[in-house]
Amino acid sequence: MVPKKIGRYPIEDELGRGAMGVVYKGHDSRLGRPVAIKTIRKAAFANDELKMALERFKREAQAAGQLSHPNIVMVYDFGVDRQAAYIVMEFAEGKSLQEVLKSGKAMTMSVISNIILQLLCGLSYAHEHGVIHRDIKLGNVMLARGGKVKLMDFGIARVESSTMTTAGTFLGTPSYMAPELFAGQEADARSDLFAVAVVAYQLLCGRKPFTGPNMTAIMRKVMDVEPTPPREIISTLPAEMDELIDKALHKDPDQRFQNATEFAAAWKEASQKVSGNLIPLAELTDQQQTRAEKVAAPQKGGSGKILTMMILAALVMLVSLFATGKVHDLPLPKGPVIWLQSHPPLSWISPPLAVKELAPRRSKRVVHKAEPAKPEG
Repeated sequence: MVPKKIGRYPIEDELGRGAMGVVYKGHDSRLGRPVAIKTIRKAAFANDELKMALERFKREAQAAGQLSHPNIVMVYDFGVDRQAAYIVMEFAEGKSLQEVLKSGKAMTMSVISNIILQLLCGLSYAHEHGVIHRDIKLGNVMLARGGKVKLMDFGIARVESSTMTTAGTFLGTPSYMAPELFAGQEADARSDLFAVAVVAYQLLCGRKPFTGPNMTAIMRKVMDVEPTPPREIISTLPAEMDELIDKALHKDPDQRFQNATEFAAAWKEASQKVSGNLIPLAELTDQQQTRAEKVAAPQKGGSGKILTMMILAALVMLVSLFATGKVHDLPLPKGPVIWLQSHPPLSWISPPLAVKELAPRRSKRVVHKAEPAKPEG
């Protein structure tokens, strides 16, 4: 069977360029099963980049190859030939969560809860075996047939027994990275759980908790800005869900859930208070979310500016009424009108802006034409 190309994947996170890999569907003739073959072409990289790409590929095979769990894509083999490097892995027919959301397919709360619990179950197993994923995001979580969740792409994973990565290495997808990673600290299980919380937030609210036009802006939000509570986006969510997301996205890793089992227990309890038929909001693109945040964000000193504008508008209108002599048309009692006539506002302003004093209102004269006198008889 000739391998069939089934997809492409970016590997620019670590390399800083748009090089692409290709995934093929193949067949293992010895065991009679379909497999996925993930490849990168050596010719796509400069000499100084090729070593890094091959190391990352080998790291993925090393990390996932020692894991055997229903919620993790299994790796069967790794190899390098003259033209390409490849990983032979389990073939899971389905779509990534990123593709599912972009397709506009609605997911109920019960489906979302099931996804998060399966993801945490797979992560718990990986962490127990000393593997930190370090790049959990929608694009790396496969939703296979039957609702089975498969965690993929351990390309930048850290293996506790390996010296292939160094503390302080800046790897990952910014919107999903924990604050301590931006500070150069080493990733641990709590960093992965922070990323799971971002995925949960995105599935619930249809948007990422941290966005920005560039990496610097995203980094600042992750490190310094609290995300909008989910209940402000979906009012029917319970307070427990806000509390859970707040804890899972805490800036201090010591204040977060300390392991996947603890996170899963809290998620199960909070999600039980949400209607299983609830359909969260549709996904917003980063550009749409940025525009929405600008509209929703209160302007600094906004209320003061509005009050000032209202006062100025009222003064302008009042000046206009005095200047045209129409102040008498206002529905005011007689007393205030007489007071205004004797106390013109803004009288201290020098000409030509000074207000003219109000002339007494004159009633229209009725002119009667005199008839010519009749001559006396």
